Amino acid sequence: MDGMNLENDHYVPRILKAVEFMEHGLTRDITLREISREACFSPFHFNRVFLALTGVPPGTYLRTRRLTEAAVQILSSSRKIIDIASEYQFGSNEAFSRSFKNRFGLCPKDFRNGKAAGGDVWSKFFHNKEILFNGALTLEPSLHEISDKSVIMGH
Repeated sequence: MDGMNLENDHYVPRILKAVEFMEHGLTRDITLREISREACFSPFHFNRVFLALTGVPPGTYLRTRRLTEAAVQILSSSRKIIDIASEYQFGSNEAFSRSFKNRFGLCPKDFRNGKAAGGDVWSKFFHNKEILFNGALTLEPSLHEISDKSVIMGH
């Protein structure tokens, strides 16, 4: 990224701190300014570094995580979909349904009722829930062998 050495400048720990802040703020109205402050960056620079490290803008990451957590709520509770949408900061049922359908390929009601192609809503959900990172960050824990001890790493 334009002369930035992402590893030598210690950007990864700062971005991970911002990711942690976003994870704890999925049900709150948080701004790019607040998130970038957690990483000690200006909003403009944070957006550039986050995009370079993850391949997605921070807003896309936050929206995708909110949709993923809302999907868990839709499948595991009997709460009204509109209440779940509101909890995860979607301003209207229409905006939530549109974003949800773009992400998972079906509307929230059909998702809840298991009406995915082939009836396997879980595999469609888990196939789509991952955000792929450019090698620096991951949401999936991994197992690494260190000497004769096993350590789980990841966020």
